[in-house]
Amino acid sequence: MTDLLALWPAAITPAGTWLVIVAVLIAGLIRGFSGFGSAMVMAPAFAIAMGPATGVPLLILLDLLVAAVILPPVLPRVAWRQVMPLSLGALVVLPFGAHILTVADEEILKRGTGLLILLFTGLMATGWRYHGRPALAVTLGTGAASGALTAATGVGGPPVILFFVGRRGAQAAEIRAGLLAYFAFLSLGVIVTFMAFGLVTSIVLQLALWLFAPYALACWAGSRLFGHVSETLFQRAVLVFVTAMAAWSLVG
Repeated sequence: MTDLLALWPAAITPAGTWLVIVAVLIAGLIRGFSGFGSAMVMAPAFAIAMGPATGVPLLILLDLLVAAVILPPVLPRVAWRQVMPLSLGALVVLPFGAHILTVADEEILKRGTGLLILLFTGLMATGWRYHGRPALAVTLGTGAASGALTAATGVGGPPVILFFVGRRGAQAAEIRAGLLAYFAFLSLGVIVTFMAFGLVTSIVLQLALWLFAPYALACWAGSRLFGHVSETLFQRAVLVFVTAMAAWSLVG
């Protein structure tokens, strides 16, 4: 047990430790239930507790690890004609986002992430959706915006979320499957890019060893809730928590 406890970085304060644990559990429930939204919870919490340079690689690594658990059952519902162009658009800009993460001031990046999340949650709360035709240029551009934001801040989901939910006739299960597949591809690409930039450090791996099990368990619980809990009530609760975390990262 002593050896296991030694894996938790001493630089993270007790308050930061509790913040990370709570954020991981809530993010896992959100990820398993809806297929998206976990980064909007973990990014500001991790930035507060450990800084973006450690927090962003950690949340991407956690998402990649759980993708192997929650993705296979939904593969038959994935709309690959949308997912693959989105993924391609995202992958080509990942080095640009990773460069920003390595050179930007951590305080500016933390507050910028909080502001970005507040803007996106406000947009989502209004019910605005993209209702245009998913032309190839729009799809590639959406993926590129998502990829750059993911590598730089960990929060690249909202552009893709708005893209998916705006498609005419799309069902909730199909949207969820597409998002799960897209984020699995994206997380793999980001981790490979981060490894090339030296961002997957021993501290990131240590924290991932600690947090993978509770995150995976929360994702599993969230997937079991899908179809049994009011989606509207769940989304409202998520928006409130995410807004609180984003505001904290701005003023903390």
